[in-house]
Amino acid sequence: MKSFFSKDYIMSYKCIKSDIQNGESIKYAEPYIYCKNNEIIGRVVLTKKIAGKWKEYYLLNNVIIYQKYRGKGYCEKMLKCILKKYIGKNIYLEVDKLNIPAVKCYIKCGFTIKDETNKYLIMIK
Repeated sequence: MKSFFSKDYIMSYKCIKSDIQNGESIKYAEPYIYCKNNEIIGRVVLTKKIAGKWKEYYLLNNVIIYQKYRGKGYCEKMLKCILKKYIGKNIYLEVDKLNIPAVKCYIKCGFTIKDETNKYLIMIK
């Protein structure tokens, strides 16, 4: 039997602002990594839109949970952790309609379907 205080039960989860990667705007992209202890579980980018239909919204994109962590609820934990930093901000995303696990995760995180195309759902929070 494992002790409640064993190493397996003492974990630190963090949302840390990370470096810009190729193709991301230094001025408008806000990338984050999600870590358990010192191991990176996933990454997400919020990009401030300054023009067009979604002006004054943040686009939630490049949501990635690394392969060995998928199917364990980490995406929801990561998004909730990061979205705490954006309370009161308008956020939207586009997700492939066929990506059912992602759609379910976004709904659990408070996103609702705003619109859809043949291939994508547009969701807002």
